[in-house]
Amino acid sequence: MDLKINDKFDLVFGSDLMLVDTILEQKQRLFLFLKIPKGSLQYAPHHGFEYMLFLRFCKIGNLEIIKTYFLNIAQELKIDLVNVEATFNEGCVRVEFYFVGDTLVMDFAV
Repeated sequence: MDLKINDKFDLVFGSDLMLVDTILEQKQRLFLFLKIPKGSLQYAPHHGFEYMLFLRFCKIGNLEIIKTYFLNIAQELKIDLVNVEATFNEGCVRVEFYFVGDTLVMDFAV
């Protein structure tokens, strides 16, 4: 990747590059973590989402367990969540992550 700088050594952004910080960075970090299956990264085999454990929680059918599971993930990743809500839909579980002033919604197939 090439970075373009101006004469004052400030980054010049095009439409394909954007720095993220604060809530946007945390949302991106959580999203990527949940999309990476645990054990799929050779250099970090313990990093990633344990989908099989999540499926076990879904089979139990207790939304509080699912909510607590995601809150624990956020705590491990040092992500500042206000709340987590989970709902069962046809064939999936919708999880809404509430940040201060923003929301991340993800659907997980079950």
